[in-house]
Amino acid sequence: MASRTTTTAGQWLAEYNRKAREAAKGGVSDELLSVQARRAALLVGQLAAGKALVLPDPVGTGKTAVALVAAGMLLEAEKVRRVVVVAPNAVVRKLWEDRVKWLVSPSTGKASPGKAFRIVTRKKLVDERRPVAPEGILVVVDEAHRGLQSEGEFHDRLEKWAKGCQVLLVTATPFQLSSQGLTTMLGIGQAASDTGKTVVEAYGEAVMSLAKAYRAAVQRSAVDPVKDPAVVAATERAVEKRPAAADVLGRRILSPDLGLSALRKEPPALKKFDLKVSPEWQEAYHVARVVPELVGTGKGDMFNRRLFSCSEAFWGGKAGRELCQRAEKSPAVDAFAVKLRRALGQGSHHPKVAATADWVAAHWEQGRHVLVFCVFFETQQALGVAIAGRVGEASVKAPKGAAIDPNVVDQFQSTSLPRLVLVLQDRFSESIDLDGGHPCIVHHDLPWTPARVTQRWGRVVRAGSGFKPVAQTDIFVPVLDLDADKRLFDTVKARAGIGDLLLPRSVLADTEDPDEYSLPDTLLDRLRPMRGVH
Repeated sequence: MASRTTTTAGQWLAEYNRKAREAAKGGVSDELLSVQARRAALLVGQLAAGKALVLPDPVGTGKTAVALVAAGMLLEAEKVRRVVVVAPNAVVRKLWEDRVKWLVSPSTGKASPGKAFRIVTRKKLVDERRPVAPEGILVVVDEAHRGLQSEGEFHDRLEKWAKGCQVLLVTATPFQLSSQGLTTMLGIGQAASDTGKTVVEAYGEAVMSLAKAYRAAVQRSAVDPVKDPAVVAATERAVEKRPAAADVLGRRILSPDLGLSALRKEPPALKKFDLKVSPEWQEAYHVARVVPELVGTGKGDMFNRRLFSCSEAFWGGKAGRELCQRAEKSPAVDAFAVKLRRALGQGSHHPKVAATADWVAAHWEQGRHVLVFCVFFETQQALGVAIAGRVGEASVKAPKGAAIDPNVVDQFQSTSLPRLVLVLQDRFSESIDLDGGHPCIVHHDLPWTPARVTQRWGRVVRAGSGFKPVAQTDIFVPVLDLDADKRLFDTVKARAGIGDLLLPRSVLADTEDPDEYSLPDTLLDRLRPMRGVH
Protein backbone atom coordinates (compact mmCIF):
# COMPACT_ATOMS: atom_id res chain seq x y z
CA MET A 1 0.00 0.00 0.00
CA ALA A 2 2.79 2.37 0.91
CA SER A 3 4.54 1.68 -2.38
CA ARG A 4 1.32 2.32 -4.33
CA THR A 5 0.76 5.57 -2.45
CA THR A 6 4.34 6.65 -3.13
CA THR A 7 3.93 5.92 -6.83
CA THR A 8 0.74 7.98 -6.94
CA ALA A 9 2.42 10.83 -5.07
CA GLY A 10 5.24 10.68 -7.60
CA GLN A 11 2.73 11.09 -10.44
CA TRP A 12 1.16 14.11 -8.76
CA LEU A 13 4.58 15.64 -8.14
CA ALA A 14 5.74 14.99 -11.72
CA GLU A 15 2.77 17.00 -13.01
CA TYR A 16 3.38 19.70 -10.40
CA ASN A 17 7.02 19.83 -11.51
CA ARG A 18 5.97 20.17 -15.15
CA LYS A 19 3.69 23.09 -14.26
CA ALA A 20 6.53 24.73 -12.33
CA ARG A 21 8.76 24.56 -15.41
CA GLU A 22 5.99 26.03 -17.55
CA ALA A 23 5.77 28.93 -15.12
CA ALA A 24 9.56 29.41 -15.47
CA LYS A 25 9.99 28.62 -11.76
CA GLY A 26 12.45 25.80 -12.34
CA GLY A 27 12.03 22.12 -11.63
CA VAL A 28 13.64 19.53 -9.40
CA SER A 29 15.88 16.57 -10.08
CA ASP A 30 14.47 13.05 -10.37
CA GLU A 31 16.31 12.17 -7.16
CA LEU A 32 14.63 14.94 -5.20
CA LEU A 33 11.29 14.17 -6.85
CA SER A 34 11.57 10.61 -5.54
CA VAL A 35 12.31 11.84 -2.03
CA GLN A 36 9.39 14.29 -2.18
CA ALA A 37 7.08 11.48 -3.27
CA ARG A 38 8.01 9.38 -0.24
CA ARG A 39 7.51 12.40 2.00
CA ALA A 40 4.08 13.12 0.51
CA ALA A 41 3.06 9.46 0.85
CA LEU A 42 4.02 9.50 4.53
CA LEU A 43 2.00 12.68 5.04
CA VAL A 44 -1.05 11.19 3.34
CA GLY A 45 -0.95 8.06 5.50
CA GLN A 46 -0.51 9.84 8.80
CA LEU A 47 -2.86 12.76 8.15
CA ALA A 48 -5.54 10.33 6.95
CA ALA A 49 -5.21 8.71 10.37
CA GLY A 50 -6.05 12.05 11.94
CA LYS A 51 -2.63 12.94 13.29
CA ALA A 52 -1.30 16.44 13.84
CA LEU A 53 2.11 16.55 12.22
CA VAL A 54 5.18 18.70 11.59
CA LEU A 55 6.79 18.69 8.14
CA PRO A 56 10.38 19.64 9.07
CA ASP A 57 12.15 19.49 5.70
CA PRO A 58 15.25 21.63 5.10
CA VAL A 59 15.08 25.04 3.47
CA GLY A 60 14.66 24.93 -0.29
CA THR A 61 13.68 21.25 -0.63
CA GLY A 62 10.09 21.80 -1.74
CA LYS A 63 7.94 21.61 1.39
CA THR A 64 5.18 23.56 -0.36
CA ALA A 65 5.02 20.99 -3.17
CA VAL A 66 4.98 18.08 -0.72
CA ALA A 67 2.25 19.64 1.43
CA LEU A 68 0.11 20.60 -1.58
CA VAL A 69 0.34 17.18 -3.21
CA ALA A 70 -0.55 15.46 0.06
CA ALA A 71 -3.56 17.78 0.39
CA GLY A 72 -4.63 17.09 -3.21
CA MET A 73 -4.39 13.33 -2.68
CA LEU A 74 -6.41 13.53 0.55
CA LEU A 75 -9.09 15.60 -1.19
CA GLU A 76 -9.34 13.18 -4.10
CA ALA A 77 -9.58 10.22 -1.72
CA GLU A 78 -12.27 12.13 0.23
CA LYS A 79 -10.21 11.86 3.41
CA VAL A 80 -10.59 15.62 3.78
CA ARG A 81 -13.21 17.93 2.28
CA ARG A 82 -11.49 21.28 2.70
CA VAL A 83 -7.97 22.63 3.11
CA VAL A 84 -7.28 25.89 4.93
CA VAL A 85 -3.76 27.27 4.46
CA VAL A 86 -2.57 29.90 6.95
CA ALA A 87 0.23 32.00 5.41
CA PRO A 88 2.44 34.40 7.41
CA ASN A 89 1.81 37.32 5.04
CA ALA A 90 0.31 38.39 1.73
CA VAL A 91 3.46 37.47 -0.24
CA VAL A 92 3.31 33.86 0.92
CA ARG A 93 -0.46 33.75 0.45
CA LYS A 94 0.01 34.69 -3.21
CA LEU A 95 2.67 31.98 -3.57
CA TRP A 96 0.24 29.32 -2.30
CA GLU A 97 -2.58 30.65 -4.49
CA ASP A 98 -0.37 30.39 -7.58
CA ARG A 99 0.89 26.90 -6.77
CA VAL A 100 -2.49 25.43 -5.93
CA LYS A 101 -3.14 25.85 -9.67
CA TRP A 102 -0.26 23.46 -10.40
CA LEU A 103 -2.10 20.57 -8.71
CA VAL A 104 -3.39 18.16 -11.36
CA SER A 105 -4.81 14.71 -10.58
CA PRO A 106 -2.96 12.01 -12.55
CA SER A 107 -6.11 9.85 -12.58
CA THR A 108 -8.52 12.46 -13.96
CA GLY A 109 -6.14 14.92 -15.61
CA LYS A 110 -8.07 17.74 -13.97
CA ALA A 111 -6.77 20.51 -11.77
CA SER A 112 -7.50 20.16 -8.09
CA PRO A 113 -10.67 22.13 -7.29
CA GLY A 114 -9.60 25.57 -6.16
CA LYS A 115 -12.78 25.97 -4.14
CA ALA A 116 -11.57 23.21 -1.83
CA PHE A 117 -8.67 25.46 -0.77
CA ARG A 118 -8.98 28.55 1.39
CA ILE A 119 -5.73 30.50 1.78
CA VAL A 120 -5.61 33.28 4.36
CA THR A 121 -2.96 35.35 6.08
CA ARG A 122 -2.55 35.22 9.83
CA LYS A 123 -4.12 38.63 10.19
CA LYS A 124 -7.17 37.54 8.18
CA LEU A 125 -7.63 34.32 10.14
CA VAL A 126 -9.60 36.24 12.74
CA ASP A 127 -12.21 37.02 10.05
CA GLU A 128 -12.37 33.43 8.82
CA ARG A 129 -15.44 31.59 10.07
CA ARG A 130 -14.51 28.65 12.23
CA PRO A 131 -15.94 25.41 10.79
CA VAL A 132 -19.02 24.17 12.60
CA ALA A 133 -17.96 20.61 11.84
CA PRO A 134 -14.13 20.52 11.97
CA GLU A 135 -13.94 16.86 10.91
CA GLY A 136 -12.50 16.63 7.43
CA ILE A 137 -10.81 20.03 7.59
CA LEU A 138 -7.04 20.05 7.05
CA VAL A 139 -5.30 23.16 8.42
CA VAL A 140 -1.84 23.80 6.94
CA VAL A 141 0.25 26.40 8.81
CA ASP A 142 3.17 27.63 6.71
CA GLU A 143 6.36 28.93 8.38
CA ALA A 144 4.93 27.51 11.60
CA HIS A 145 8.04 28.41 13.60
CA ARG A 146 7.00 32.06 13.32
CA GLY A 147 4.33 33.35 15.65
CA LEU A 148 3.78 30.03 17.43
CA GLN A 149 6.77 30.08 19.76
CA SER A 150 4.76 31.68 22.52
CA GLU A 151 1.11 31.70 23.45
CA GLY A 152 0.30 35.08 21.98
CA GLU A 153 -2.67 36.37 19.99
CA PHE A 154 -2.02 34.38 16.81
CA HIS A 155 -1.21 31.17 18.69
CA ASP A 156 -4.34 31.38 20.82
CA ARG A 157 -6.61 32.27 17.88
CA LEU A 158 -5.26 29.44 15.73
CA GLU A 159 -5.47 26.92 18.57
CA LYS A 160 -9.17 27.66 19.06
CA TRP A 161 -9.92 27.84 15.33
CA ALA A 162 -8.19 24.56 14.44
CA LYS A 163 -9.52 22.51 17.36
CA GLY A 164 -10.80 19.19 16.04
CA CYS A 165 -9.19 19.66 12.60
CA GLN A 166 -6.27 17.76 11.12
CA VAL A 167 -3.21 20.00 11.40
CA LEU A 168 0.00 20.16 9.37
CA LEU A 169 2.75 22.51 10.57
CA VAL A 170 5.23 23.32 7.79
CA THR A 171 8.62 24.59 8.94
CA ALA A 172 12.24 24.21 7.86
CA THR A 173 13.75 24.92 11.26
CA PRO A 174 11.69 23.38 14.10
CA PHE A 175 14.73 22.12 15.98
CA GLN A 176 16.42 25.51 16.09
CA LEU A 177 13.63 26.80 18.29
CA SER A 178 13.85 26.78 22.05
CA SER A 179 12.30 23.71 23.66
CA GLN A 180 9.45 25.91 24.89
CA GLY A 181 8.98 27.31 21.39
CA LEU A 182 8.84 23.84 19.86
CA THR A 183 6.38 22.41 22.36
CA THR A 184 4.21 25.52 22.13
CA MET A 185 4.15 25.16 18.34
CA LEU A 186 3.27 21.49 18.60
CA GLY A 187 0.53 22.32 21.07
CA ILE A 188 -1.56 23.74 18.20
CA GLY A 189 -2.29 20.16 17.19
CA GLN A 190 -2.56 18.89 20.77
CA ALA A 191 0.67 17.08 19.98
CA ALA A 192 2.40 17.33 23.36
CA SER A 193 0.81 16.60 26.69
CA ASP A 194 1.66 18.61 29.80
CA THR A 195 3.91 15.76 30.91
CA GLY A 196 5.56 15.72 27.50
CA LYS A 197 6.19 19.45 27.64
CA THR A 198 7.85 19.08 31.01
CA VAL A 199 10.16 16.40 29.63
CA VAL A 200 11.14 18.41 26.57
CA GLU A 201 11.58 21.65 28.49
CA ALA A 202 13.88 19.91 30.97
CA TYR A 203 15.95 18.67 28.07
CA GLY A 204 15.82 22.15 26.53
CA GLU A 205 17.33 23.60 29.69
CA ALA A 206 20.17 21.08 29.42
CA VAL A 207 20.71 22.04 25.78
CA MET A 208 20.85 25.73 26.70
CA SER A 209 23.46 24.97 29.34
CA LEU A 210 25.51 23.16 26.72
CA ALA A 211 25.19 26.11 24.31
CA LYS A 212 26.25 28.52 27.05
CA ALA A 213 29.27 26.38 27.97
CA TYR A 214 30.26 26.03 24.32
CA ARG A 215 29.97 29.78 23.75
CA ALA A 216 32.08 30.50 26.82
CA ALA A 217 34.76 28.08 25.58
CA VAL A 218 34.78 29.79 22.17
CA GLN A 219 35.09 33.22 23.79
CA ARG A 220 38.04 31.97 25.86
CA SER A 221 39.65 30.95 22.56
CA ALA A 222 39.88 27.34 23.69
CA VAL A 223 41.97 25.30 21.29
CA ASP A 224 39.25 22.63 21.14
CA PRO A 225 35.95 23.83 22.70
CA VAL A 226 34.52 20.32 22.51
CA LYS A 227 37.06 19.05 25.05
CA ASP A 228 36.45 21.90 27.47
CA PRO A 229 35.43 20.29 30.83
CA ALA A 230 32.32 22.48 31.11
CA VAL A 231 31.23 21.51 27.59
CA VAL A 232 31.78 17.80 28.31
CA ALA A 233 29.79 17.99 31.56
CA ALA A 234 26.94 19.90 29.92
CA THR A 235 26.86 17.40 27.04
CA GLU A 236 26.54 14.52 29.51
CA ARG A 237 23.48 16.16 31.08
CA ALA A 238 21.87 16.79 27.70
CA VAL A 239 22.52 13.24 26.49
CA GLU A 240 20.86 11.81 29.62
CA LYS A 241 17.64 13.72 28.95
CA ARG A 242 17.43 13.34 25.18
CA PRO A 243 15.73 9.92 24.79
CA ALA A 244 12.61 10.90 26.76
CA ALA A 245 12.28 14.10 24.75
CA ALA A 246 12.60 12.12 21.54
CA ASP A 247 9.82 9.77 22.60
CA VAL A 248 7.46 12.71 23.23
CA LEU A 249 8.20 14.67 20.07
CA GLY A 250 9.07 11.89 17.64
CA ARG A 251 5.44 10.82 17.40
CA ARG A 252 4.45 14.12 15.81
CA ILE A 253 7.38 14.93 13.53
CA LEU A 254 7.29 13.34 10.09
CA SER A 255 10.11 10.83 9.94
CA PRO A 256 12.34 9.41 8.65
CA ASP A 257 14.18 12.06 6.66
CA LEU A 258 14.46 9.75 3.62
CA GLY A 259 17.64 11.40 2.42
CA LEU A 260 16.53 15.02 2.08
CA SER A 261 19.48 16.40 4.01
CA ALA A 262 21.93 14.54 1.79
CA LEU A 263 20.58 16.30 -1.30
CA ARG A 264 21.68 19.76 -0.26
CA LYS A 265 24.63 21.39 1.42
CA GLU A 266 24.22 23.24 4.69
CA PRO A 267 25.29 26.88 5.03
CA PRO A 268 29.00 27.29 5.73
CA ALA A 269 30.09 28.40 9.18
CA LEU A 270 29.89 32.12 9.78
CA LYS A 271 33.19 33.90 9.24
CA LYS A 272 33.68 37.18 11.07
CA PHE A 273 35.13 40.18 9.29
CA ASP A 274 36.36 42.44 12.10
CA LEU A 275 35.99 46.13 11.38
CA LYS A 276 38.31 48.45 13.25
CA VAL A 277 36.70 51.79 13.99
CA SER A 278 38.34 55.17 14.39
CA PRO A 279 38.88 56.36 17.97
CA GLU A 280 36.56 59.29 17.25
CA TRP A 281 33.66 57.12 16.14
CA GLN A 282 34.23 54.61 18.93
CA GLU A 283 34.09 57.45 21.43
CA ALA A 284 30.87 58.73 19.86
CA TYR A 285 29.40 55.21 20.04
CA HIS A 286 30.13 54.93 23.76
CA VAL A 287 28.74 58.41 24.38
CA ALA A 288 25.55 57.39 22.55
CA ARG A 289 25.16 54.44 24.92
CA VAL A 290 24.42 56.85 27.77
CA VAL A 291 21.31 58.09 25.95
CA PRO A 292 18.97 55.50 27.55
CA GLU A 293 20.09 56.73 30.97
CA LEU A 294 19.43 60.30 29.88
CA VAL A 295 15.95 59.74 28.46
CA GLY A 296 14.91 56.72 30.55
CA THR A 297 13.93 54.49 27.60
CA GLY A 298 15.60 52.24 25.07
CA LYS A 299 17.83 50.15 27.30
CA GLY A 300 18.79 46.67 26.14
CA ASP A 301 20.15 44.69 23.22
CA MET A 302 17.93 46.31 20.60
CA PHE A 303 19.40 49.70 21.42
CA ASN A 304 22.92 48.36 20.82
CA ARG A 305 21.91 46.54 17.66
CA ARG A 306 20.56 49.77 16.20
CA LEU A 307 23.75 51.63 17.13
CA PHE A 308 26.06 49.21 15.37
CA SER A 309 23.69 48.77 12.39
CA CYS A 310 23.74 52.38 11.15
CA SER A 311 23.39 55.87 12.60
CA GLU A 312 19.93 56.33 11.08
CA ALA A 313 18.71 53.19 12.86
CA PHE A 314 19.89 54.67 16.16
CA TRP A 315 18.00 57.92 15.60
CA GLY A 316 14.94 56.01 14.41
CA GLY A 317 14.87 53.84 17.53
CA LYS A 318 12.97 54.51 20.73
CA ALA A 319 15.84 56.18 22.57
CA GLY A 320 16.89 58.28 19.56
CA ARG A 321 13.35 59.54 19.02
CA GLU A 322 12.97 60.33 22.70
CA LEU A 323 16.24 62.24 22.67
CA CYS A 324 15.02 64.37 19.73
CA GLN A 325 11.79 65.09 21.58
CA ARG A 326 13.71 66.15 24.68
CA ALA A 327 15.97 68.33 22.53
CA GLU A 328 12.96 70.34 21.36
CA LYS A 329 12.31 71.38 24.95
CA SER A 330 15.85 71.80 26.30
CA PRO A 331 18.69 73.84 24.73
CA ALA A 332 21.25 71.77 26.64
CA VAL A 333 19.85 68.47 25.36
CA ASP A 334 19.59 69.97 21.87
CA ALA A 335 23.29 70.92 21.92
CA PHE A 336 24.16 67.40 23.05
CA ALA A 337 22.02 65.84 20.29
CA VAL A 338 23.58 68.04 17.61
CA LYS A 339 27.11 67.09 18.66
CA LEU A 340 26.20 63.40 18.87
CA ARG A 341 24.58 63.40 15.43
CA ARG A 342 27.69 65.02 13.95
CA ALA A 343 30.02 62.59 15.72
CA LEU A 344 28.11 59.43 14.74
CA GLY A 345 27.88 60.57 11.14
CA GLN A 346 25.30 59.59 8.54
CA GLY A 347 25.10 57.02 5.77
CA SER A 348 28.48 55.67 4.72
CA HIS A 349 30.22 57.62 7.47
CA HIS A 350 29.04 54.78 9.71
CA PRO A 351 31.88 52.19 9.68
CA LYS A 352 29.68 49.15 9.11
CA VAL A 353 27.68 50.80 6.32
CA ALA A 354 30.95 51.84 4.67
CA ALA A 355 32.37 48.31 4.95
CA THR A 356 29.26 46.71 3.48
CA ALA A 357 29.15 49.22 0.61
CA ASP A 358 32.84 48.57 -0.17
CA TRP A 359 32.44 44.78 -0.13
CA VAL A 360 29.27 44.85 -2.23
CA ALA A 361 30.81 47.21 -4.81
CA ALA A 362 33.90 45.01 -5.16
CA HIS A 363 31.84 41.87 -5.84
CA TRP A 364 29.39 43.70 -8.09
CA GLU A 365 32.34 44.88 -10.17
CA GLN A 366 33.33 41.20 -10.53
CA GLY A 367 29.99 40.61 -12.27
CA ARG A 368 28.07 39.17 -9.30
CA HIS A 369 24.59 39.78 -7.97
CA VAL A 370 24.62 40.57 -4.24
CA LEU A 371 21.89 39.89 -1.67
CA VAL A 372 22.11 42.07 1.46
CA PHE A 373 20.07 41.31 4.59
CA CYS A 374 19.43 43.73 7.42
CA VAL A 375 16.92 44.09 10.25
CA PHE A 376 15.95 47.75 10.37
CA PHE A 377 14.13 49.82 7.75
CA GLU A 378 16.47 52.77 8.35
CA THR A 379 19.45 50.50 7.67
CA GLN A 380 17.91 49.23 4.46
CA GLN A 381 17.49 52.78 3.20
CA ALA A 382 20.97 53.91 4.33
CA LEU A 383 22.58 50.90 2.66
CA GLY A 384 20.60 51.45 -0.52
CA VAL A 385 21.88 55.03 -0.81
CA ALA A 386 25.46 54.15 0.14
CA ILE A 387 25.70 51.23 -2.31
CA ALA A 388 23.98 53.20 -5.10
CA GLY A 389 26.70 55.81 -4.70
CA ARG A 390 29.23 53.11 -5.58
CA VAL A 391 27.47 51.12 -8.33
CA GLY A 392 24.71 53.44 -9.60
CA GLU A 393 21.06 53.75 -8.63
CA ALA A 394 19.83 51.50 -11.44
CA SER A 395 21.77 48.56 -10.01
CA VAL A 396 20.33 48.74 -6.48
CA LYS A 397 16.85 47.74 -5.34
CA ALA A 398 15.65 48.18 -1.75
CA PRO A 399 11.91 47.35 -1.83
CA LYS A 400 9.79 49.06 0.82
CA GLY A 401 6.52 47.17 0.37
CA ALA A 402 5.34 43.63 0.97
CA ALA A 403 6.58 42.28 -2.36
CA ILE A 404 9.50 42.48 -4.77
CA ASP A 405 8.82 43.49 -8.37
CA PRO A 406 8.73 40.23 -10.43
CA ASN A 407 10.99 41.84 -13.04
CA VAL A 408 13.57 42.49 -10.32
CA VAL A 409 13.35 38.86 -9.19
CA ASP A 410 13.79 37.65 -12.78
CA GLN A 411 16.85 39.86 -13.24
CA PHE A 412 18.39 38.69 -9.96
CA GLN A 413 17.84 35.04 -10.91
CA SER A 414 19.62 35.44 -14.24
CA THR A 415 23.33 35.18 -14.95
CA SER A 416 22.93 36.91 -18.32
CA LEU A 417 21.02 40.06 -17.29
CA PRO A 418 22.77 43.09 -15.71
CA ARG A 419 24.03 42.42 -12.19
CA LEU A 420 21.90 43.67 -9.33
CA VAL A 421 22.17 44.42 -5.61
CA LEU A 422 19.07 43.56 -3.54
CA VAL A 423 18.93 45.13 -0.06
CA LEU A 424 16.22 43.38 1.96
CA GLN A 425 14.79 43.42 5.44
CA ASP A 426 14.29 40.09 7.14
CA ARG A 427 10.65 39.80 6.11
CA PHE A 428 12.06 38.57 2.78
CA SER A 429 14.21 35.86 4.38
CA GLU A 430 11.38 33.36 3.92
CA SER A 431 9.09 32.14 1.15
CA ILE A 432 10.70 33.80 -1.84
CA ASP A 433 12.87 32.22 -4.55
CA LEU A 434 15.95 34.21 -5.52
CA ASP A 435 18.14 31.36 -6.76
CA GLY A 436 19.75 30.87 -10.14
CA GLY A 437 21.85 34.01 -10.44
CA HIS A 438 24.86 32.74 -8.43
CA PRO A 439 24.80 35.67 -5.95
CA CYS A 440 26.86 36.67 -2.95
CA ILE A 441 25.26 37.21 0.48
CA VAL A 442 25.83 39.93 3.09
CA HIS A 443 24.56 39.61 6.66
CA HIS A 444 24.84 43.31 7.52
CA ASP A 445 22.75 42.74 10.64
CA LEU A 446 23.00 39.33 12.27
CA PRO A 447 19.95 37.75 13.90
CA TRP A 448 20.24 36.10 17.30
CA THR A 449 19.32 32.65 15.99
CA PRO A 450 21.07 30.54 13.33
CA ALA A 451 17.59 29.58 12.09
CA ARG A 452 17.29 33.01 10.49
CA VAL A 453 20.75 32.70 8.94
CA THR A 454 19.66 29.38 7.44
CA GLN A 455 16.47 30.94 6.09
CA ARG A 456 18.43 33.73 4.42
CA TRP A 457 20.76 31.19 2.82
CA GLY A 458 17.71 29.25 1.65
CA ARG A 459 16.53 32.12 -0.56
CA VAL A 460 19.29 31.38 -3.07
CA VAL A 461 20.06 27.68 -2.42
CA ARG A 462 16.92 25.92 -3.63
CA ALA A 463 15.72 22.81 -5.39
CA GLY A 464 14.79 24.58 -8.62
CA SER A 465 18.41 25.48 -9.38
CA GLY A 466 20.02 22.34 -8.01
CA PHE A 467 21.03 23.68 -4.57
CA LYS A 468 23.99 25.59 -5.97
CA PRO A 469 25.98 26.51 -2.86
CA VAL A 470 27.32 29.91 -1.87
CA ALA A 471 30.99 29.68 -0.94
CA GLN A 472 32.13 31.06 2.40
CA THR A 473 34.29 33.60 0.56
CA ASP A 474 31.10 34.93 -1.04
CA ILE A 475 29.43 35.61 2.31
CA PHE A 476 30.22 38.79 4.24
CA VAL A 477 29.52 39.22 7.97
CA PRO A 478 30.84 42.61 9.11
CA VAL A 479 31.42 42.86 12.89
CA LEU A 480 32.49 46.10 14.53
CA ASP A 481 35.33 45.98 17.03
CA LEU A 482 32.84 46.63 19.83
CA ASP A 483 31.80 44.34 22.67
CA ALA A 484 28.08 44.35 21.87
CA ASP A 485 28.57 43.44 18.19
CA LYS A 486 31.15 40.78 19.00
CA ARG A 487 28.85 39.23 21.60
CA LEU A 488 26.06 38.90 19.04
CA PHE A 489 28.39 37.20 16.56
CA ASP A 490 29.82 34.85 19.21
CA THR A 491 26.32 33.89 20.36
CA VAL A 492 25.07 33.03 16.87
CA LYS A 493 28.24 31.15 15.98
CA ALA A 494 28.13 29.15 19.22
CA ARG A 495 24.49 28.22 18.69
CA ALA A 496 25.28 27.14 15.13
CA GLY A 497 28.26 25.15 16.42
CA ILE A 498 26.06 23.19 18.78
CA GLY A 499 23.66 22.40 15.96
CA ASP A 500 20.30 20.64 16.20
CA LEU A 501 20.43 18.99 19.62
CA LEU A 502 16.81 18.45 20.42
CA LEU A 503 16.22 14.91 19.19
CA PRO A 504 18.05 11.67 18.38
CA ARG A 505 18.92 11.45 14.71
CA SER A 506 16.45 8.55 14.35
CA VAL A 507 13.61 11.06 14.35
CA LEU A 508 15.04 12.85 11.33
CA ALA A 509 17.06 10.31 9.38
CA ASP A 510 16.85 6.81 7.92
CA THR A 511 18.40 5.10 10.92
CA GLU A 512 16.25 3.41 13.56
CA ASP A 513 19.07 3.32 16.11
CA PRO A 514 17.77 5.25 19.15
CA ASP A 515 21.32 5.72 20.41
CA GLU A 516 22.46 7.68 17.38
CA TYR A 517 22.18 11.26 18.49
CA SER A 518 21.64 14.49 16.62
CA LEU A 519 24.81 16.12 17.86
CA PRO A 520 27.00 17.17 14.94
CA ASP A 521 29.14 14.21 13.89
CA THR A 522 32.38 16.05 14.58
CA LEU A 523 31.26 16.85 18.11
CA LEU A 524 29.91 13.38 18.83
CA ASP A 525 32.95 11.57 17.42
CA ARG A 526 35.22 13.50 19.78
CA LEU A 527 32.98 12.88 22.76
CA ARG A 528 32.57 9.12 22.25
CA PRO A 529 36.10 8.15 23.35
CA MET A 530 35.75 10.28 26.49
CA ARG A 531 32.32 8.96 27.41
CA GLY A 532 32.72 5.37 26.34
CA VAL A 533 29.85 5.62 23.86
CA HIS A 534 30.01 3.18 20.95
